[in-house]
Amino acid sequence: MSPNSGSYTSGTVVPLTATYPSGWTFSGWSGSNDLSSTSANPTTITMKSDETVIATFTQNVYTLATSTTGQSSIAVSPQQTNYYSGSVVTLTATPASGWTFGSWSGSTDIASTSANPTTITMNGNETVIATFTQNLYTLATQITGQGNVLVRVQYSQQTTWASGSIVQLTATAAPGWTFSSWSGSTDIASTSANPTTITMNSNETVTATFIQNGYTLSISVNPSGAGVPIVSVNPSIGDYYPSGTLVTLTAKAATGWTFSGWSGSTDFASTTANPTTITMNGNEVVTATFIQMVVIAPPNLVINASSWKAFPPAGVYVQSGQTLNLSWSASGSTQYLNCFIFNATQYNNWQLSGEVVATSEAHGSGSQGPISATIQNSDTYYAVLFNDAYFSPIFGGPSVTVNESVLTER
Repeated sequence: MSPNSGSYTSGTVVPLTATYPSGWTFSGWSGSNDLSSTSANPTTITMKSDETVIATFTQNVYTLATSTTGQSSIAVSPQQTNYYSGSVVTLTATPASGWTFGSWSGSTDIASTSANPTTITMNGNETVIATFTQNLYTLATQITGQGNVLVRVQYSQQTTWASGSIVQLTATAAPGWTFSSWSGSTDIASTSANPTTITMNSNETVTATFIQNGYTLSISVNPSGAGVPIVSVNPSIGDYYPSGTLVTLTAKAATGWTFSGWSGSTDFASTTANPTTITMNGNEVVTATFIQMVVIAPPNLVINASSWKAFPPAGVYVQSGQTLNLSWSASGSTQYLNCFIFNATQYNNWQLSGEVVATSEAHGSGSQGPISATIQNSDTYYAVLFNDAYFSPIFGGPSVTVNESVLTER
């Protein structure tokens, strides 16, 4: 108040002005009947005696209103209808499930617009807004077995869902498989139904499990390109066999090949028998192995009078690894013969050289004998007899035999 005090001559008119800080309001003057106005500010007083004047002030009272954007609530402490100017009020935002507090707005008197809780100083009637954002969650799917999962999306290229969204899941089994169940989240509406739904309450990972209707049986031939052996399967019930099914396998070799054995599984009854059986205890990948029969020429003699050599035509097969025995007997002391067992390379070289002594698998000479050679895989063999040029020609021809047990007619 100005002036606060002083001495004045009787009848002096003194002006009075009340000043006050922010948050307060002048209410009135009192204490003297000589005031020109008890409500005006400034006012005057006429000095008729010693005067005592009182200026009354009242503290301002303000309201606080709150609102939210999004799903949430605001707690105000202390919770009052009105607040004196300068009061500090605490605000606490509580987001609903699936929502996150973002910020405060609406007043410059908020201590922090990002902190939660925060405070506000009541410098006027205040309106405060708490903003919340809805959580976005991802949905990942996994497969056990063979199949796929279709996720119903609201928008193309959708990769996230707002909290609380209900997403439909549809499982499609691959051929030979059946959908079994869903797992991985407690938010799945039904773990057995297909389609089902999931409520997006968090980042979700869902697994669709498929069970195989039966087991597959795959059969290959070794070596590849070694003819086309026919492998028959009994029973032939489609692409899948129930667990424990006993399947009979029969291998039929192409011409020039012979069955050797089965491999690829421990579920064979026998790996050497043909036919054999296999028990379907899992997906089976088996191989039928065949061995090629080796071509050998017969020992039928064809006489060439100019060189006294014998050239046999091609004629039979013999299995690789077998022993070929060749015997001959020439009548007459002058019939001295050379006998060779050649492979293809040796035979071609001998034809070119015409030498009596030649590289061979086996060689014998004289009027009789046998000779033998072990047949190797993938080659042609020739049995050759000829009359030595230093002896007389053969009349009537020698007698020649081959162990026929190892031979197979072409």
